[in-house]
Amino acid sequence: MRTVVADLTTADPAVLRSAVTGAGAVLSGLGARSGAEVGVASQGTQAIVQAMQETAVRRIIAVSAASVGTSRSQW
Repeated sequence: MRTVVADLTTADPAVLRSAVTGAGAVLSGLGARSGAEVGVASQGTQAIVQAMQETAVRRIIAVSAASVGTSRSQW
């Protein structure tokens, strides 16, 4: 198993291709840490899938989560 950490808001396609080349599968754990990062999961997943298609990697496991913070209770 190989771990790659990347900023997928400004992903370099060559870096992503290098990261996934030869992999049997990709495990992606993306999610926004704040409201300012809304869309990072979809943008990052699109970039990863593009790199996978270019390098013939066929399997992805994607785990994501929404940012969680304090909010006013409605009760």
